[in-house]
Amino acid sequence: MPNHLVSAKHTADATTNEAIAGAARSRQFDPPRTKLIAAEVALLRTMHEVDGRGYRQLARTFGVSKTTVAQICRNERRVGAT
Repeated sequence: MPNHLVSAKHTADATTNEAIAGAARSRQFDPPRTKLIAAEVALLRTMHEVDGRGYRQLARTFGVSKTTVAQICRNERRVGAT
């Protein structure tokens, strides 16, 4: 698609998808029971704090519950905890 037809949101979503895919590739180094790896948690928090994405949208993006996202964003859940 020509650059002038690509919206900023589309570009941001593509960047986010690439970051999630990269984090998923590194999942092999984390304990098998973790819902999200450290890289995904960092990305999730950044997307919430900087981009202003809501818990529901983040939950859908990362495949976890809205409660899990809320606990991670409020630092109530440790990285790597199930």
